Amino acid sequence: MEPGGKAGRARKLAQGLLGFARNACLILVAFLVVATARSQETWTQLDPGFQVLSVALDPSSPQSVYAGVSSGVAKSIDGGESWATPGGALPGPAADLIVDPSAPSTLYAVSGGDVYKSDDAAASWRRVYDADGRGGYGVSVRRLALDAAAPATLYAAIAPYCFLPFGCESGGSLEKSVDGGATWAETYPGRAYDVAVSGSKAYAVIAGGLIRSVDGGSWISVRPPSLLATPLSIAVDPSDSSTLYLGTTGQGVFRSRDAGLTWSVSASGLQDSAVRSLAVDPLSSSVLYAGTPTGVFRSVDGGETWYRSQALEDGGVSRIVVAPSAPTAVYAVGGFSRLYRATYGSPGACAADATHLCLGAGRFRVAVSWRALPGGTSGAGRAVSLTSDTGYFWFFEAGNVELVVKALDGTSVNDRFWIFGGVLSDVEYTLVVTDTATGQTRVYFKPQSSLSSFGDTSAFPDGGLTGTRAAGSEDVGATTMSAYLGQVEACVAGPTRLCVKDGRFQVAVAWRTGDGLSGSGRAVPMTADTGYFWFFGESNVELVLKVLDGRSVNGHHWVFYGALSDVAYTVTVTDTQTGIVRTYDNPQGTLASHADTEAF
Repeated sequence: MEPGGKAGRARKLAQGLLGFARNACLILVAFLVVATARSQETWTQLDPGFQVLSVALDPSSPQSVYAGVSSGVAKSIDGGESWATPGGALPGPAADLIVDPSAPSTLYAVSGGDVYKSDDAAASWRRVYDADGRGGYGVSVRRLALDAAAPATLYAAIAPYCFLPFGCESGGSLEKSVDGGATWAETYPGRAYDVAVSGSKAYAVIAGGLIRSVDGGSWISVRPPSLLATPLSIAVDPSDSSTLYLGTTGQGVFRSRDAGLTWSVSASGLQDSAVRSLAVDPLSSSVLYAGTPTGVFRSVDGGETWYRSQALEDGGVSRIVVAPSAPTAVYAVGGFSRLYRATYGSPGACAADATHLCLGAGRFRVAVSWRALPGGTSGAGRAVSLTSDTGYFWFFEAGNVELVVKALDGTSVNDRFWIFGGVLSDVEYTLVVTDTATGQTRVYFKPQSSLSSFGDTSAFPDGGLTGTRAAGSEDVGATTMSAYLGQVEACVAGPTRLCVKDGRFQVAVAWRTGDGLSGSGRAVPMTADTGYFWFFGESNVELVLKVLDGRSVNGHHWVFYGALSDVAYTVTVTDTQTGIVRTYDNPQGTLASHADTEAF
C-alpha cells in the first residue's frame, strides 16, 4: 500500500483500512496493543567503583542517588554519572537503603543484618537496630520500609539466614519504630521477607503468605492469589493503598485492587518468572517494573501485560527503584552486583544493530523479544533490514524468518504513521516500536500458538500522543485453499517468481485492488526458505512467505505466509518435484497470516 504518490488508489485503500479499524476488525488476532507517551528506553551500566547491592533515591532531588556498595554507601548527584564515597563506615555492604522524603539527609541502611541510620547524607552512621540482640541469633533484617505519610515510622522485615522461605531455622519477626529508629517493637511474631507501606495500609510478605495492617499493630492474613504462588516481593500503588502487586516464584505477578480480597494474574509476559523486585512509577501508577532472573520487565497497563524492557546477562535483577522525574529514570541492581539506569521519554536517533531495526527513514526503532513454550526458551529477535520501510526478524536460525515489520507514512491520509506486521511464526513474542521523534512507543504482544498479521493505521501521530490505550480484535478473515496436480517443471526464479527450499518450491502472487487494478507481485528472495513480494513500490513489502521441511514432525512440508496488506491476492505454491499446487486466496479487506502444516 502506498499512502503517497498514487493518491487515488492509496486513499481508497486507506479508507478501507480505517473502516476495518473502526469496526475492530483490523488489528491482529489475540494481539494486545499498548500505546505509551514518550517512553523510549535507553539502558546504561553505571560504575560506583564497587559492587552494588542496593539503591535508593532522594525523592526531592531525583538526580541524587545512593548505592549500597561493598564498602558502605556511594553517592551521586548527577544521576549516576559520577560517584563519591561520603566516608561513613558501615560494618559491611549496605544490603538495603531508604531515604527519608521529609529530611533527605536522613538515610537508613541494612548492614551486617542490622539497621543503621545517618543524619548527614551518609557521612556518618550509627546502629539503631541489633537483629541478633532483639530477634535471636541467626536472623537478619531483609528489607526496610518507611511510611511517607509519617516518615518517623519504619518497618523492618526480619528472617533467618536462609535463601528460601521454607526449611530454615526458627526466628524472625516484623518490627516497627515510630521514632525514627530510636526504639522498636515487635508488630508481627513471625518471619518477614518484604514490607511495603502506602497511605493507611501496610503489607508484609511472610513465610508462605501475605499479611495486611491498617494500624501498623494488628495484622490479618490476606487471601493468597494462588496455592502455587510463593510470594517474593510486593509493591503498593502510592496513590491507592488498596492496589497492590505481588511478585511470586514461577507464577509471575498478581494484582489486587481491593487490598488482597481478590486477585488477578497478569495476562502475558511474566507467568513463568520469579519476580524478585517490584516498583510502581510514582508519577504514573499504571507503569510498573519487575526484576526477574532474566532481566527487567515493564508494564504500562497496571500489570495486565508485560514486556521485557532489558535483558541482563549477570544473574538477573534483585532491586528496582523509580525516580519521580520526567523523563523517568529507573535504576536496577543486577544479580552480579552491577547497577543499571534506564531513561524513558528522551527521544533520540535510531541506531540499527543486531537486534534493532530502523524503519521509516530511520524514525522508528523496532525490537522484538520472543519466548518458546512449553520449555520457556527466550531471546531477542535478530534484525535484518530489507528496505528503508521494512525489515524482518529471525529467532532460531538466520534462514528461518519469523516476523516482518514495515512502517509507512500515512500522514497524508489520516495524520498518522502506520505499522504493519507479517507473522510467520506461532511463537509468543512482544514487538516494541518506538517513534524516536517523539519518544512514543507501541507494544504489540502475540501469545503462543496465535498466527495473524496486523495493521495499525493509527499507530503514531505526527506529533506526540499522551495517555494509554489498549485495543484488541477478532480474526479478520480466513484464507481459502485448494490443491490440484499440475505439470512438473523445474523452478526458475524471475521478477515475479520465487524459488525456495533449494529451488523445490515455486511461488507466485497475483494481486487486485477494489478499483479494478491488478498485477503480479514482484518477487525478492530473502533466505533459502523465505522471500517477499511487493505490489506498488519496491520499498513497500506486502507479503512474506516461507516453506519449511516438517517431514520429521508430520511427514509434510509446511507453508507460512505473513500479510502486510489487505489487497486481494492469490498465492500459488508449486512443488516442482511432485506437481502438487496449493493456492491461498486473500479477499479484499482481509489482513491475516496463514500456516499450512500439511501443504505438501
